[in-house]
Amino acid sequence: MEGSSNSQPSTSISNLLCDEDKSCLNEADEHKLGTYSLNSQLVPYYHDSVNQDYDFLQMLLQKERISVLNPSFSSSIYPSWLKNSRSLAINWILNTQKTFGFQNHTVYLSVIYLDRFLSTRFIDERQSWAVRLVSVACLSVAAKMEESKVPALSEYKVENYVFVCDVIQHMELIVLSALEWKMSLNTPFLYLNYFIKELGDQETKPDDLISRGSELVMALIRECNKMEEYRPFVVAAAAVMAAFDWQLTREALKIRISSVSLWEVSDNQLKQQQEEQLISCYSLMQRLCATSMNNPSTPNLTEVDQTATTSRLAGTKRSLTFRDIDPNPDLADDEDHD
Repeated sequence: MEGSSNSQPSTSISNLLCDEDKSCLNEADEHKLGTYSLNSQLVPYYHDSVNQDYDFLQMLLQKERISVLNPSFSSSIYPSWLKNSRSLAINWILNTQKTFGFQNHTVYLSVIYLDRFLSTRFIDERQSWAVRLVSVACLSVAAKMEESKVPALSEYKVENYVFVCDVIQHMELIVLSALEWKMSLNTPFLYLNYFIKELGDQETKPDDLISRGSELVMALIRECNKMEEYRPFVVAAAAVMAAFDWQLTREALKIRISSVSLWEVSDNQLKQQQEEQLISCYSLMQRLCATSMNNPSTPNLTEVDQTATTSRLAGTKRSLTFRDIDPNPDLADDEDHD
């Protein structure tokens, strides 16, 4: 891609935007895309959240419930080639996390960005390389939102692909536009500590539950067809209960969660959706636990539809265009790029 620069870009917000797009931002938007961590300003992370404010958690939960009632993104099903490309992209994200030491919250957030983008933009199968480019942009934006140390764009290495800085920057802008600049989203890690306090006991060390719960949440990334198949609040509840005891029956699961004050909801339809998601997500985590212990059998948890998700309005995908991106990036010659 001639004319593209591999030098480290400035951390200024202006480098992510075309001049004509700056007017769509307010001061808060510009602050969110800085390179400094927003941990202490927007989001209390699970490892520093012993004294999380109950009202704040209620606010986060209300934000999730509103998104369930007013979904903004399509629930369309990915074709097989896109499922495969998404899987490869997620593997790359998880491997890159190890390279840079990104937080789990950052990685989970980047996959939500990826799924939301793929739900609103059409990518031609002949441009499957674009999925990997989108994943780089999503991880880069998530890192700028959440990490205190942000790699230069030139440091993001993708096997068999060469995406120069200018191209990644442009894709960042496309992702931001597609997601309507709604980048500050909930993840299960916001709720882990709360559920540990509510569901744990004196015999189990909180740090052990945090570690195991986090592992289950991260393992779920590879298993879900879409990250928002399960709400973050529900994923956190399922992860903590599976970390505490992965052999609960359906009834035992319902009894235990009923003791959690934040779990209560007055809307019967939303309550049923929440319960179905919990049973489905916990059942999946049971299988993950069984697999990790080389035990193919799972306990007798009543089967539920693993495709059960929150209600979403169907949307029309917009075509992903690359007017200002070289349509012939430097790729490997073969079609199977991994």
